[in-house]
Amino acid sequence: MREGAIDWRAEVRARLSRVERESIDATREAEIVEELGQHLEDQYAELLGRGMDPRAARERLLTQLDEPGLFASLAAAARPGPSARWLSLGTPSHRPGLRGLVASIGGDLRYGLRSLRRTPAFMAVTVLSLGIVIGANTAIFGLLDALLLRRLQVPHAEELVALRPAKDHYKADLSFDAYQRLARLPGLPAIQAYRILPASVSVGSTETNRTDLWVEFVTGGYFEMLGAKPLMGRTLSRSDVSTATQVAVVSEDFWRQHLDARADVIGTVLTVASAFASDDMRFTIVGVMPHRYHDLFFAHPFTIAVPITNTDGFGFDMQRADVALVARIPGGVRNMAMRDRISNAYRQCCADDPREPSSSLARHELRPVTSDAPTSAFGFWEDAGDPSPHVQVIDASRGITWSTDFRGEYRRVLIALMGGVGVLLLIACANVGTLLLSRAAVRRRDFAVRLSLGASRGRMLRQLLIETLLLMIAGTLLGIALAYLATSVLLHALPSNAGQLADVMAWRPSLAIFSFTILVMLGCTLLTGIWPARRAARVDVQSALSGAERVATGGAGARIERMLVRAQLALALVLASTAALFVATLRNLERGDGGYHTRNALLARLDLRYAHVGDSASAIERGVLTPISQLPGVAAAVLSYAVPVRNDMMAILSVEIPGYLPIRGEREPQFNAVSPGFFEATGIGMAAGRAFDAHDVATSEPVAIVSESFAKHYFANRNPIGRSMTLLTNRRPRARIVGVANDAKYGDLHDAPTEMWYMPLDQAPGHLRTLALTVRTELDPTALAFPVRRAIDQAIPGARINRLTSVGQMLDDVLARERFAAALGSLFGIIALGLAAIGVYGVVSYAVARRTAEIGVRMALGASPIDALWLVMRQTLVIAATGVAIGVPLALLANHAISSQLYGVDAGDPRALIGAVLLLALAAAIAGFVPGRRAARVDPVVALRAD
Repeated sequence: MREGAIDWRAEVRARLSRVERESIDATREAEIVEELGQHLEDQYAELLGRGMDPRAARERLLTQLDEPGLFASLAAAARPGPSARWLSLGTPSHRPGLRGLVASIGGDLRYGLRSLRRTPAFMAVTVLSLGIVIGANTAIFGLLDALLLRRLQVPHAEELVALRPAKDHYKADLSFDAYQRLARLPGLPAIQAYRILPASVSVGSTETNRTDLWVEFVTGGYFEMLGAKPLMGRTLSRSDVSTATQVAVVSEDFWRQHLDARADVIGTVLTVASAFASDDMRFTIVGVMPHRYHDLFFAHPFTIAVPITNTDGFGFDMQRADVALVARIPGGVRNMAMRDRISNAYRQCCADDPREPSSSLARHELRPVTSDAPTSAFGFWEDAGDPSPHVQVIDASRGITWSTDFRGEYRRVLIALMGGVGVLLLIACANVGTLLLSRAAVRRRDFAVRLSLGASRGRMLRQLLIETLLLMIAGTLLGIALAYLATSVLLHALPSNAGQLADVMAWRPSLAIFSFTILVMLGCTLLTGIWPARRAARVDVQSALSGAERVATGGAGARIERMLVRAQLALALVLASTAALFVATLRNLERGDGGYHTRNALLARLDLRYAHVGDSASAIERGVLTPISQLPGVAAAVLSYAVPVRNDMMAILSVEIPGYLPIRGEREPQFNAVSPGFFEATGIGMAAGRAFDAHDVATSEPVAIVSESFAKHYFANRNPIGRSMTLLTNRRPRARIVGVANDAKYGDLHDAPTEMWYMPLDQAPGHLRTLALTVRTELDPTALAFPVRRAIDQAIPGARINRLTSVGQMLDDVLARERFAAALGSLFGIIALGLAAIGVYGVVSYAVARRTAEIGVRMALGASPIDALWLVMRQTLVIAATGVAIGVPLALLANHAISSQLYGVDAGDPRALIGAVLLLALAAAIAGFVPGRRAARVDPVVALRAD
């Protein structure tokens, strides 16, 4: 024991033996000894901390123990409750020193733990409620942080910017020649360039172990700009770029998966083949980047990088080929002076930059569609905005998005879910606040005894806040564990083609997540603890000790509890109604299917770059489709540039519609080249006219089929069949429209049907080495996946099938975001209803306990058990009705806020609102029925005797 320490429990026990003890049983005696001993020990430590002499401090406290009638009054005070939770933790009137303050807080913590341990049911319900909602908030914020807030793991990521010419909406890049001129200008930061191209990479022979991936062509200072250090060897240097040396840097994953993690990997030769070049290129590996190197891109794995001057070997004129620009600017995008300097330099050297299109398809004016490229119906790009050329400086500290825009897909969903878990947190806070108020009301006599023994109200307020903080800490620790588990489960709901996104969004503790969780915990502590603690600290000592408060059935405390419960019900209604709308959206999208009208089909991207098959469309069709069509269970097999929904090769072939005057800035219709039988195999079907057949070949009359939305837009109410349109290619042929196909969606399922026109595959211009394969089956499509692969391998050596999947699986992947929102929204709604029901049960149950005597009198005067049950249920229904009245306008506002994420259902759909109201009423009725049954079983004699 420390110097001057005294066994105060022994002192209390010795003095307790001197008083009359008939009314004190062994349990209450032990409680009195423990609690009062702890109280005196804490006060003794405080007095010593203030510098008081140990003897004087001891005498001062012993004087309190010798107060006449003290123990008898304490025993009487302990009698009504299950335990003697009445310890006075008062502080002396003088301000204690640091030592005393620490000792005092330590005593508060010990007492708080003992107090909570005596009410395990209350502690379990509170900690579990807080753990669930804090875990949900932490999990969703962690995903939001990874998606939108987390910076690249590179030194000084805040300085990274991307440079994009703002004049040209179609091309957001510069030619390499213009880049070199810009980079040579004085006074500018070091600017780096890169370009990404698809390629097939193999070790040794091009016929074996080929891997399709994206190759990065970078300038010499690219790795240096990112501060990247190799795991083995070196990175690319400026001399590699200036001399166009054929060297490469690969990722650690590539090294382990395709090179067997060989220690002698440096010097290994890779063969790289491009779809845009006839000859292969060989690169020597000079370095391996570590797994933690994630490059400049978001949710895109780094695999291989080579000097940018080697793009000539990929079929591009290097000086005219477009490249993207990145740089480091001190201060990042906030450095306005440097941004202006870069724009001025661009105007001087690069405003008239000529470039060649990125794809060989564009030599026939067949251009890839990008989500941010506005187009016109005649194939020219509109220049909307400032005609003066300048450079946009874009923040790249969080990575550059390209290919699939997962950020755009999940941003609004996660923000909406973050709002949902915020509402859930408010419900939980109101729930815990209600429980704390009820607990404080039960402990009123305890608080009064403490105050009568000299405890200050400020000390009591602090003690109760510390108890609340202990609950919050326990709930937060549980919530962090649940957040880790929940994140792991949620990432499994991502689409099968988003593996890199799952890696990026995996649970990684960070300062942002830690700070957010601490703020949530402290906010919950203040929201839930302040009012119950203040109410307990303001207890009237005389009325509490005399028992006068037991006759009260209302008062400010009861009104506050009912108000909190109504708030819970209102917020629960908000979450339940939004969840219903998310579920309805998912159901509508699943029914829409993008135009397939069948799920008995397999889809694949067919790579014929190395296949031994002819160059003509007819030869490709015979070589590819014949072996597949002969498989048992195959109803049809067709080829096309693209398929609905999965529009990874969609293109635009500019057309001119006689008699139609395009609107400035109007987007061009999209184009697809298909083989005969396409509309039947995909399930799109024909609305009028005929489909393509075997007679529609390269030497026959050019024909076309348009979609219903295309016909409505460009031909108004006229019949398009038999009319012609001009294809703006080098040959400028006129195609006669022979049919109208049903609408399909070649983009987001939320969007309107695509204005589409089709031409026979044999008549289409452009590249025919990468095509979409559709196989309609009479059996389960997944059962034919292996036979289809085997038939292609045997019939066409060198052909490859990428991403072979069923229509059902593809639609499931496409709807992963909506399924994610619907599942989490429904879960949040269920949790909210459960918490609201617990709140209703707590308030009604406590009201029944306070009105037991009143109910006993009513039943003694002739009231039936049904009357007692209705008395409680009526109170429950009034609370529920008030909560619904408050919640309905809030729900309408919340539903309107998420209206952009809905499909096929209105934000004010009464079915969703009515369904949520009925669920809420049912939960409240069940919560009120349990204490109502208890009230109906009250024995009048027992109730009146207890009073």
